[in-house]
Amino acid sequence: MTETSAWLIGRNALIAAIIVVVLNPLAIFLGYHISHSLSSPDLRIEYVRPEPQISLIQLNDNVFKSAVANAFLYAMLMRNLPRWCDSWIKTGEINKFCIPDSIQALDVVIRQIDAEKKAQSHNLKILRSWNGKGKLALTPVMFPDFFNLMTYAYKNKERAIGISQSTFQMATVFHNSMSNLRNELDNLKDVEEQRTGNVVFQVGILNAGDSDGVVLPNAQIKFGKLSLPLKQSVDNGFVVVKSHSFVEAKFVINEKSASQEARKSWQALVIKKVQKLFTIKIMTPTKSIEYSEQLPP
Repeated sequence: MTETSAWLIGRNALIAAIIVVVLNPLAIFLGYHISHSLSSPDLRIEYVRPEPQISLIQLNDNVFKSAVANAFLYAMLMRNLPRWCDSWIKTGEINKFCIPDSIQALDVVIRQIDAEKKAQSHNLKILRSWNGKGKLALTPVMFPDFFNLMTYAYKNKERAIGISQSTFQMATVFHNSMSNLRNELDNLKDVEEQRTGNVVFQVGILNAGDSDGVVLPNAQIKFGKLSLPLKQSVDNGFVVVKSHSFVEAKFVINEKSASQEARKSWQALVIKKVQKLFTIKIMTPTKSIEYSEQLPP
């Protein structure tokens, strides 16, 4: 190797070393930010489902109170109504989508009362024809207490007959009350739904990132030149979206912060079933995310 070649090799090695020293901090900086970017949450809105709220239907007050005033009937109804549709028995106001399930529950109760009436009628015939001697074969009934009825019958036939007559008449009243309530619901099932003007926004949020993300409690919708503030429907407000997972958050209008003009305009659109285009904007600690959708007809 000549002296010149050795010098060239040494020079090139020195230049390479200098380049490594200069570029190494840059490489570290870029590597850090690329790694940080790849490990950060990547939140995006997959869908928005606006759900207009429906006004409850008021039941006829006399029909309703007649049906639920008796504790026995109230208990029978509560046993047969699905949990998601039992609030109307306390308020007298029913959501239209609960009417079919409630009619079905009433049909069950009416069949039970009809069976009770048949049993009471049968017992009356047996008691009236019984001579007071021998074994008494009565059909079990829900009311009065069957053991007490048998006891009364062996001690005082006429008293037992009087009790059975009273309970048969009571079962007839119960049947009429339940039938009237069923007819009331049957007449209401074709009533047109009335919107309240309020909307619940179901927002599907996907986190495609490698770390957990957070959706802040406040959001916003824009429609035309107007906007309304939103808030999450849960009290704590913040929704955590785990990495590579999906959640659905519910937002409602923040009535305290909404302007009267925007609120009235929005409610009018909802009630009139205008398919208005709107944009919802949710917030994270670092950015906002928008999604456009229409109100349902």
